[in-house]
Amino acid sequence: MKKKIICSVLLISILLNLLPSMGYAATKNSAKPSAGWYYLRIMWNYLNVDKNGNLELRNKSNTKEGNTKFRIHDYGNGDYEFELEDGRYLGLEITQEEMAKHPDKLKGLRVKAVKKDPKKYMTTWNAYSENDYDLFNIRPRMNKDYVVNASGEKKDDGTAIIVWKHADPWICAAYPTPDAPHHAEIRFIPVLPAVFSVKYNKTPYRDKPEGKVLGEFGSGEKVWVTKIDGNWATIQYKGKEYYMWAPKLATVNPTVVAPIILKSMPSKCDYKIGETFDIKGLNVVDITGGKETNANNDIKFYMREAVYLKDNSYTLKDPVEIKPGYKFNKKVEASIEINYKGVALQSYWIEITK
Repeated sequence: MKKKIICSVLLISILLNLLPSMGYAATKNSAKPSAGWYYLRIMWNYLNVDKNGNLELRNKSNTKEGNTKFRIHDYGNGDYEFELEDGRYLGLEITQEEMAKHPDKLKGLRVKAVKKDPKKYMTTWNAYSENDYDLFNIRPRMNKDYVVNASGEKKDDGTAIIVWKHADPWICAAYPTPDAPHHAEIRFIPVLPAVFSVKYNKTPYRDKPEGKVLGEFGSGEKVWVTKIDGNWATIQYKGKEYYMWAPKLATVNPTVVAPIILKSMPSKCDYKIGETFDIKGLNVVDITGGKETNANNDIKFYMREAVYLKDNSYTLKDPVEIKPGYKFNKKVEASIEINYKGVALQSYWIEITK
């Protein structure tokens, strides 16, 4: 009997050891990265680009150049692209088609900054939440078995960023999100200051972290965030400093140059020859310091006339700056770009008829 009990205990111990550990098992996490500009960090070191376009770990926090900024583009369905300030993208020297046919070619492949060319490079990624907040693992599009990580599980400056096979065997309908080891967990750190959007109604702001609630924001309201420390965001609102729970905020696709919000578009889109360009209804505000200041006077407008081809497609002519009061003198359709200090905020169409 004793031998049977001992054998049973040993069997149970072995089975328990075979179970996935909580740190490396698939999860139910559903958080998604918000569009915007971020620094990316693995094990307290930052993802940067070397002179040859290869991604590596290197802390440039205290340098004039600073750490590389990545702009997240969210295309829906879990697809993301990571754009650099110079217009290159986070990518691999393999096409999506080749990757699908020969996934084994991904093993050890160096992550690079590449031009957006689907005939040469893969630049679309899937991101999976590690903590339902700001920690994600990144995997090539439609390939959950390979993950971006720091080579050799190292965190030193110069460590190569590569793709390596890490299949999560515990993925199932109940736990659909693949987990990754520590050296593949990437923290998304928003570039601050920046405009953030409030995710939920009745989100409070306080006089200090864990302090007294002074008021509430509604879902979709915009706030100017100057600092994030752990789970607390410091905001500027109505000329004063307050604190909010950071996981309840989402970054807004930024203009980079200023906290600009395009609140409403010009109402007039149809003109007759002889009428003048009218921007009535336009409302662009700068929320620096938490105060809404009208920025219409800082806006420029660029018109691009449409030229229709025989197959009913069209091309746009080079942009020409126009100002309110500009007189239209011919029949045409055109795109109007609303531009703030060199950054395109939005475009809309106008039509001039006889």
